[in-house]
Amino acid sequence: MTRRVIVWMLCMACASTIAACGSTEAVAPTPHVNMSDHMLHPTMNPADLALPYDVRFIDGMMMHHLAAIDMANAALQSATDPKIKELAQAIITAQSAEVTQLRDWRASWYPDAPMTAGTGADMGTMQVSDDEAIAYDIRWLNAMIDHHQGALTMANEALANAEHAELKTLVTAIIADQTREIEQMQAMLPK
Repeated sequence: MTRRVIVWMLCMACASTIAACGSTEAVAPTPHVNMSDHMLHPTMNPADLALPYDVRFIDGMMMHHLAAIDMANAALQSATDPKIKELAQAIITAQSAEVTQLRDWRASWYPDAPMTAGTGADMGTMQVSDDEAIAYDIRWLNAMIDHHQGALTMANEALANAEHAELKTLVTAIIADQTREIEQMQAMLPK
């Protein structure tokens, strides 16, 4: 698991703990992750469900994008195919800009909302397999395809549930971009 994802999860756990302080109600469990076959599935904190969908989506997609950026940075170091390195750089550039936009919206729309575990949608693979019997480039492509499919699941859910038109516009772009990138990565895999 990458350092950014760990820091993000610790922030969410701390925010939930702080939010629960002083409450006379039963304290809800803090969010945690269950790693199984390198899949990240945040367990929803019931208190998160009281928050607007948009803030939960923003938090989840920022965490998802930060993991993709980490995976892409790793590809810049370890991939051998120049096309993969080019795609990795494009992912870093696009998703860094989207994280900045999401952070700005969160600060503007939900300045006092605690950090959340996201919407509970399956985020897909969050790291590249360590199985060195398979070439790194193939492992990276498979992991990023699965990761992008997780983003598509999240984005399609947001199209149906988001309140802010700006967010719906962004998720429409995410769907188009990541669908195109999935097709591009599938074409790079050996037949």
